[in-house]
Amino acid sequence: KLNCKMNKIKELPESFGRLSSLEELILSYNCLYALPDSFGDLLNLRYLSIYRNKLISLPDSIGNLILLKRLNLSRNNLKSIPDTIGNLVSIEQLLFSFNNLSTLPDSIGRLYKRLEFLELHGNDINILPTSITKLTHTRLNLKDINDNLYA
Repeated sequence: KLNCKMNKIKELPESFGRLSSLEELILSYNCLYALPDSFGDLLNLRYLSIYRNKLISLPDSIGNLILLKRLNLSRNNLKSIPDTIGNLVSIEQLLFSFNNLSTLPDSIGRLYKRLEFLELHGNDINILPTSITKLTHTRLNLKDINDNLYA
């Protein structure tokens, strides 16, 4: 476990991915704008919280974290989620509230087997992919998303 909460961290080195045995990582309340591509090398990660940072985007390599069960990216500045998010086959909770998302990737529907909770409120989402209908066992928090339309 590595807890780097509230440290004003602005960036992570590319070598950060070498922490390959890490299972829990807390980077909440920092000043991160981006994550290095090597982030996808944290293959044993089960819990990741990057709550309340300044992330604008995520590396495609985030989809390599196939053991990840909980991902909290709420209160950032994310404009989109990479399609590789659909590779997170172990994910149980995805928290994306209060970002700048306008849509979700269609790959979100591939998470139907394990995803229990998807939080999206506080975004600018106006189009939901039709694949979201596959999430029949997922509790969706769409509060404050007005007039969602299916693509």
